[in-house]
Amino acid sequence: MSDLFVKICGITNTEDAQIAIDAGASAIGIVLSEATRQIEIAEAHKIRALVTEPVQLVGVFRNITDPRVVKNLASEIGLTTVQLHDTAPEVVEEIARTCDVLEAFAFNDLALSEASSAGVPFIVDSVDPGSGQLFNHENLKGLDGDFIVAGGLTPDNVSSVVAATQPYGVDVSSGVCGDDPRKKDPDKVASFIHSARNT
Repeated sequence: MSDLFVKICGITNTEDAQIAIDAGASAIGIVLSEATRQIEIAEAHKIRALVTEPVQLVGVFRNITDPRVVKNLASEIGLTTVQLHDTAPEVVEEIARTCDVLEAFAFNDLALSEASSAGVPFIVDSVDPGSGQLFNHENLKGLDGDFIVAGGLTPDNVSSVVAATQPYGVDVSSGVCGDDPRKKDPDKVASFIHSARNT
């Protein structure tokens, strides 16, 4: 699984972005909707300047009703990929015309069956996506498509989750934070990526 897609999400500053890049992350996630780890546009530009191919910079949005909000920010910051939570299908479709979309679903969401047949990567999260809550990953066995597992992952459990579900990738935020929920722990980031890819 050395080519496993690993996204470190909830990056709030350039120091943590560099930590994730140096540790071998496939993608860096920045939160651009209201949340604990939301960042200002100025900080997003600074992080954008650090992230170069092949690492992806993913802008995370929730409850979007106007696709122009996402499209304008993606253009301004230079995002090629956006992650959408709790967003209506027609809004997702409109945004997907201008950039790549990673759609996040709760693992018991009926939309999962549709997503798994769409032929594009998607994120499977807990019943409260973005909460960092662990869920029973056994439910993902046999799920079709290129799915990315999120929700309660840590350096200690990611290896067993990858082994059990054989995902396209994994996504972590709170599981690699230190005491400050807006700061990453360098050792946890490195350990998470190593464990995920050496299952």
